[in-house]
Amino acid sequence: MGSGSVVFGVDELRKREAMDLRFTSQLAALGDVRHQVRHLGWFRRAFDRCAALVTQDWGVDFKVHDAQLTKAFLDWASAFAAQRKHAEVSRKDFASFAAGLLLKELIRNKVCAAGERSGLRVPAGANGRAAEIIKFWPEGFLYTSFCLSVLNAVMQQDFDTVVELKPAVEDIRTWWSFRENVSEDASLAVSFLDTFVGNEPNWAQPEFALARQGMKPAAIARQG
Repeated sequence: MGSGSVVFGVDELRKREAMDLRFTSQLAALGDVRHQVRHLGWFRRAFDRCAALVTQDWGVDFKVHDAQLTKAFLDWASAFAAQRKHAEVSRKDFASFAAGLLLKELIRNKVCAAGERSGLRVPAGANGRAAEIIKFWPEGFLYTSFCLSVLNAVMQQDFDTVVELKPAVEDIRTWWSFRENVSEDASLAVSFLDTFVGNEPNWAQPEFALARQGMKPAAIARQG
């Protein structure tokens, strides 16, 4: 584990850092997340529940747009299917890649809108950085929390490990850059998610699985 990283396990239900991944435990209780997330009904229920959890904790209401959420899922499923064959190169890295693609589609399709920030509250144990981030971009906070929670559940179930978040996830300057850049090119969400979990981001070709640093060593090893 790297110095300064934040690790989230399934039993850490009340641990509060700048990104809240407690939703992982609820996802993990629902069975095989890697396969379940590919079903629209499960996906919609899971996202709604995650939004409700953020509202419960932080007091920010979200209006989830069902049509946009469905479209985001279908767009993600199509992008996932188009590159699924590359998962054989490195399943672990491909899981991070798939989470980044999902984050991209949630942002691109604008699947929800936050209400007034006046009701924003800081739950017990939360730090100021989290409040700063959610006040700045509540929708981005929700999208990222959901995708990282899905990824964390997959990592626990399939690879017996947990997501290790890096300090960038707590840096409001990174979130300024995140929001500005994805407003111009939503595919960069893949690169920002990689930055948050400690992968080497590919800023030039974020949606090309085989261009990922995490794929290249495995691909070379397979060829050898």
